[in-house]
Amino acid sequence: MTNRAYRIVLSDVARTVQNRAQMFSAISQSMHDAAEDRFGQLEDDLSEWTRRLPWLVRHSLRGSKRVRQQWWRQPRSMGSPVG
Repeated sequence: MTNRAYRIVLSDVARTVQNRAQMFSAISQSMHDAAEDRFGQLEDDLSEWTRRLPWLVRHSLRGSKRVRQQWWRQPRSMGSPVG
């Protein structure tokens, strides 16, 4: 091969490598952006659950208290310890 042929081959190889590097960079940036978006969504979800937590605890305790009160009011024939 002549020097000119080597230069043409090396130029093609360099162009291919550069195109692959740009493609890899674009894919990497896309994955990074998607991860950032997902992390942001998780932060928003956590913030929303944290905001709702007092309400959820209050209502879950109310529900269990209601169940306990109803259980204690049942007549002895239904298995309640008080008559």
